[in-house]
Amino acid sequence: MKKFIIIFIIIGLFSGGILWYVTSHKGAVMQKTIQSMDHVLKLEQLDDSTREQFGVIQDIANTMLTQDDVVRRYLLLLQNNLELRPGGGFIGQYAVVRVKNGEILSFDVKDSNILDNTYKSDRELPEKLQKYLIGTRKWKFRDSNYSPHYPENVENALHFYGLSGNDANFDGVFAINATLFEDLLEISGPISLTKKDWEKYGEFTSEGGLMKLEKIVEEPFFRAEERKACEKKLKKASVPENDDRWEACRYDENGKKKKKVTHGQREARKDILDAIAEEMLLKLLKIDNIEPLIIMATKALDQKDVQLWFKDKNLQNLAQKAHWTGEVDQEWKGDYVMISDANIGALKSDYYMKRTMEYKVDFTGKSAEANDALAGRMVRYISDDVKNQVMNGTFVTKLPLATVRMTYENTATETSNYNSDYHSFTRLYVPKGSTWYVREWFEPPGVDTEDIFGGNKQMYGYKFDVLLGDTIPTMLQYTLPSTISEENYKLKIQKQSGIGNIPLKVIVITSDGIEHIKEITFEHDIIFELRDGELIIVD
Repeated sequence: MKKFIIIFIIIGLFSGGILWYVTSHKGAVMQKTIQSMDHVLKLEQLDDSTREQFGVIQDIANTMLTQDDVVRRYLLLLQNNLELRPGGGFIGQYAVVRVKNGEILSFDVKDSNILDNTYKSDRELPEKLQKYLIGTRKWKFRDSNYSPHYPENVENALHFYGLSGNDANFDGVFAINATLFEDLLEISGPISLTKKDWEKYGEFTSEGGLMKLEKIVEEPFFRAEERKACEKKLKKASVPENDDRWEACRYDENGKKKKKVTHGQREARKDILDAIAEEMLLKLLKIDNIEPLIIMATKALDQKDVQLWFKDKNLQNLAQKAHWTGEVDQEWKGDYVMISDANIGALKSDYYMKRTMEYKVDFTGKSAEANDALAGRMVRYISDDVKNQVMNGTFVTKLPLATVRMTYENTATETSNYNSDYHSFTRLYVPKGSTWYVREWFEPPGVDTEDIFGGNKQMYGYKFDVLLGDTIPTMLQYTLPSTISEENYKLKIQKQSGIGNIPLKVIVITSDGIEHIKEITFEHDIIFELRDGELIIVD
């Protein structure tokens, strides 16, 4: 699946210059890319911001496709953000691309688990992750993106790739999230297949197309594994072959047979991806789609669904200035928030998760939240003294009191091979010098203040669970350091790769008790500023 997705992401990034590659499945002459870009930049419909951003893509592509007889190698981290990681999604597969003189020499997609079985890891997972990922102590390639800071993930991925005995000297490393498949379906429109027996699957649309494809590709193998495990259990128990339990292993509760899967079927299970690619290309290869593809590409970069790293410093600077390198801001001096979730349930449960974020800073210091068990609240306090003060209404802080609330809704109502209750290990990054007082729906958070992304931040780490069909409002209240003041107040909120676009509400309560509120859709990193009595968004 990932190969299919990444091909189309590259289509978006390079504006159709390698479409021939997709249809022919071999090395593609990419010089049409530059011509396509020149045409795109002349489109009057593009706004100035998109035109400027795509100009950066053009500059990057020009360098990548230089005619100098040099073979350039790129590592693509194919991230399935239906199973969220701090850096985007579980790296189930990766691709190695070789380019020379603007031509793709090879495009090899491989399984991360196979790579990880070829070496002995020399790094241990962080202690907290070891606690929650039972039986997993060693850090490996497939889990190399447990940081929200993409350059750190790149270093990890290259390290483990090199441990396997492979050449880790890449010219670039790109991370791509799987949900971009549905963005392409939004442009192409619904896809229906007529070949073989695939017509039974109906339409693939931008609403759920990715999970539908995931199930089509994976379901036969889940069923085959269930049958294999069942028969193995009976064999171990020496159950006679004429016993009805053998038959029960071979059929599900609806009487549908759980077929065994041959090696050839395993190799061919993703043929449907080629068929979808062919149908999608027929719809995407229209002049009217150039503009939407460009907008999709720039949004994917802005929203961190595509993250870039280049060995070449000039290219890296270009990407960095465009904010496409997935970095945690280490220079920011004002108020700051970043929430980083890690799905530790090892399933695709993020498909069913909905998030809503709220951030409040109170310069009166009076808004500590009281527990209300009758209302289903689970508020807890750092000490009994704080609890008593909050409950009797006397708790006041001299420093600004911040509240981060992320509400999680698990829309799934039953377990499957793809989902269950949602389990997350979350890290909250805030200004260094903060002190927590009130929490809700999770254990007392661990605190890490040692050299967190430039030394001006600290991290609170905590684990929580969202049961099937349930909604929980996780919350942490903490004081900000004295360097954060009402005068010239600025706030930066950075977005995690892979979470999609979520509702965000920001509230600033000034010392006179007046609330300043801004509600938006949280799509990318954003800066708020309190200016002349108004809370504004700074471009």
